[in-house]
Amino acid sequence: MLPLLLALLPLFGPTIGFARTPPQATASITPFGVSNGRIPGAGARLFVALLRCARRLTTCCALQKMNQLRLSAEESQAKSEEYAVKVKTLEQENLQKEQEIVSLTHKNSVLEAEVEKFETQVKELKATASEGQQHGTQNETLTRRLQLLEEEAEEADRTLREANEK
Repeated sequence: MLPLLLALLPLFGPTIGFARTPPQATASITPFGVSNGRIPGAGARLFVALLRCARRLTTCCALQKMNQLRLSAEESQAKSEEYAVKVKTLEQENLQKEQEIVSLTHKNSVLEAEVEKFETQVKELKATASEGQQHGTQNETLTRRLQLLEEEAEEADRTLREANEK
């Protein structure tokens, strides 16, 4: 803003009664106003007033900027808190899922042990069934032999009776 005022200073020179010297040579502008009071008359007061307005504008702009930054910081803080809550919720969910995984893994290992036990029982039962079938076959064979032997014994008995009767 100060460069703008310095550029405007020559425009006020003829109206505020500068005598032979240009305003750049007779006045120096500081942050506190015009130094040494070398700009005479009402023009100097106008220039100082413009300078003060410029300072107020820059102060207002700075305040607006600070307010914007403050609002931005508050929004960022709110988002940060929101994300912290989300992270905490997700961590709790993750912990629950991990516990569920551990529980299901244990359950799975118990069920696998039961499956192995049942498979062993099935093999044993199949072996027993196979042995039973073999015994059944042997039983049938032995039963037939027994019948044949009984028939032969009856026939031998008849032959013996017939021979005794004769």
